[in-house]
Amino acid sequence: MERMLSSALWVWGASVAGSVGGLLFWVLVAGLGGAASVGSAAAEVGFGVFLSSLLNFGFAQYVLREVPERGGSALASGLLASAGVGLGAFAAGLIAGRPLGGALALASLVLNTALAGLVAGGRPRLYFAVGVFNAFFKLLLLWALRDAALSVALSSALSAVLGASLALYVVGVGRPGNWRGVFAAGAGNYWNNFSAGFAVSAGVVLAESVAGPGAAGVFYLTAMAALVVGSFAFSLSTSGIPVMARLGTAVAERVTRVGMGATVPLVAAASALAGPLFGLLGRDFSGAYPSLALGLVSAAELVAVNIAVAVYNVERSWGRLAALGLVSSASLVASSALLSGLAPWGPGAALALGFLPGFLLAARDVGAYPSLASASVAFLFSVLGLLLGPLWAAPLALASLLSLHLIGVVRVGELLGLAKAALRL
Repeated sequence: MERMLSSALWVWGASVAGSVGGLLFWVLVAGLGGAASVGSAAAEVGFGVFLSSLLNFGFAQYVLREVPERGGSALASGLLASAGVGLGAFAAGLIAGRPLGGALALASLVLNTALAGLVAGGRPRLYFAVGVFNAFFKLLLLWALRDAALSVALSSALSAVLGASLALYVVGVGRPGNWRGVFAAGAGNYWNNFSAGFAVSAGVVLAESVAGPGAAGVFYLTAMAALVVGSFAFSLSTSGIPVMARLGTAVAERVTRVGMGATVPLVAAASALAGPLFGLLGRDFSGAYPSLALGLVSAAELVAVNIAVAVYNVERSWGRLAALGLVSSASLVASSALLSGLAPWGPGAALALGFLPGFLLAARDVGAYPSLASASVAFLFSVLGLLLGPLWAAPLALASLLSLHLIGVVRVGELLGLAKAALRL
């Protein structure tokens, strides 16, 4: 558990750097061109995320699962498969008249697989380094080019080349093979990967078509904030697959408890800070903060979903993995179609309700009580944060952690002990 948490902290650090870099990036975009500029750029970027989600066949998860056993052969297979599918995404972008979105999709698919290789190869610090480069290099490109979509696409492309080179150096270059296993993992992970990206991609496109660029910007930023707050669960999932491949999945419920202990206080604090965070983007966004507070509940739901994904990958339970993804995809489609264009709370409600069915399925296999109890606490404190405001951010975060302690989800002392042990590794 300590080794898994140590790796997760580096992966999470990359997510934190990405959130900080992303916030600065969109603040700068808003300062350069206002809400319309944010919406137009978000639509282009959202199209790229949509393509990468639509064509994300789980090759990164294959690398995480198989590199501990197959080494460079598994990494080479995963990278080649990702690049091949990514070229298809780029061609689709050209046909749709959004070449930058297609290029972003290609780069993202290769980058995700390369980063998985670094984690599976036991080098999460390099994952962090590549993540920091991608997070902040686009700021330099935006300053130089004054083109938001182009800056994101170029930064992702350079990061993909860097990440793939480092992964091949760390793991080694092997002969590609086991294509049956590659595509079995891809088929099993496909719907879950699609559902995870759908809230950001299709929802942005839908919001733009229904309510214009401003609504697209609100949806995109709400979804990104929720995914960032829930990123520790993704980090645990990413780091947990190679560890559980060696040691088994008996630790899944404990991992869920730890993930909830780290995530729910962030939900509480970020909900209280929703107003000032959206206010940084200007008056056009200042009234949309209820969407952010409600959307953050999905971060707690994603803890159980992501840990379940790790368990199913380790056990090669492709049927359960596909079922989880199908349910999440269908519910996200429905909630995004019905709610994403409703201001000011619609996008956030679409996220929270869209992830709920998948969360309920996942909770059965990773700990029903800690999952359901933690999600309830997250909802309660998101509402309190929305009502009380930014001055209560720290007290609400501490109170939510104490609540998890009192109801037996996770002990504060356990979290502190694990954190100290992980930092020593």
